[in-house]
Amino acid sequence: MTTESKLVTHKVHSYSEAIEAIESGDYRFVELDYDMSTAQPREAMYLFQLGSKNKVSVLHLAQMAVTVKSFSALESNLLKSKETYKQRFIHLEFDLSFEDFEKYQALASEMGDMILPKALGMEPMASEVWS
Repeated sequence: MTTESKLVTHKVHSYSEAIEAIESGDYRFVELDYDMSTAQPREAMYLFQLGSKNKVSVLHLAQMAVTVKSFSALESNLLKSKETYKQRFIHLEFDLSFEDFEKYQALASEMGDMILPKALGMEPMASEVWS
């Protein structure tokens, strides 16, 4: 694996995937993209220690920012099943009617997410973009 590819963050969705990715030596960063609240505290501690031993940064982020470029991207992404346990702060780059906001905020809330309208004027550092 090249030095450049080692700089990419590798997402894992289970404890066993995390161990495999950390021990492989192929990644500099391993992001735990699964609910750690159900894991034993020893599991989390072990992963962080294993990462340290292998010179791998182990990341666990419970939230993420999403920038949405269009109404159709918002609709399609909220109607499909969520692929992460993380709470998403969904920043809109377009205007949304109050009725549509209420409708899609209800969908987002069911998944533990929050829509932030363009009118708030926030500029997030998005970890994901829906276009």
